Amino acid sequence: MSTREPNESPSPSPADRADWLRYCGPDWYGEQDENGIDLSLIRENLRLTPLERIRKGDRARRQALRLREYAERFRKERVRTDR
Repeated sequence: MSTREPNESPSPSPADRADWLRYCGPDWYGEQDENGIDLSLIRENLRLTPLERIRKGDRARRQALRLREYAERFRKERVRTDR
């Protein structure tokens, strides 16, 4: 008997994981330190000027707000159609 929930997808098999790693390559996650921190992302951000970092953060903030707005709109439309 399976212990998975009905909507839960099965875990990938070891062969699937190996295929994924071959597809992505060994460095798909960047250079990591012993804590799993992606050092390549830190280096990439440090190459930016402070103003470029602020602009990059602001773009990410606006995208997150836009996504939240879409999710709220979708939820409201779904409630209306479910009645």
